[in-house]
Amino acid sequence: MIMRSNQELRELKIKLAKWADFRNMPCPAPSHPWQGGDWQAPAGKEFYGTSQLPDFTQSLDACFKWLVPKLQKLKWKIQITMATLSGGKAQASLTSWERKYNKQNRPHICVNAETPALALCLAIEQLSMDEANEFEYDDYMVLKLRLSEQTEG
Repeated sequence: MIMRSNQELRELKIKLAKWADFRNMPCPAPSHPWQGGDWQAPAGKEFYGTSQLPDFTQSLDACFKWLVPKLQKLKWKIQITMATLSGGKAQASLTSWERKYNKQNRPHICVNAETPALALCLAIEQLSMDEANEFEYDDYMVLKLRLSEQTEG
């Protein structure tokens, strides 16, 4: 298991905030005291600076308040366990309620990490990468279909 640096955890926090539909509002002036600008949560609550964002990687409470509702909206089931087979590490599993979710027909994501919150965050990060790849794949298939229709017609 690779320990993550503070910078990697900060970048993951920002990536998860964006995934959960937090909006980053740039600094109005160079002298703005909050590094990274202000953030607004989907419910309208403001966080002042990136350091004030919920600490998703350390808090299951923050994960369940801000991240899990989007997982449920996307129809993903969550299971978090302490996996003795992986050296006592936490394990987070996401399972799609819709089996045709992605092109690999892989409706399951499983990640091991040092803490349950970090495992869930890393699983969501993997999901977000799969979502991005799925959109790229869909765009490619639409383009391929249009090109084949043009050559046939």
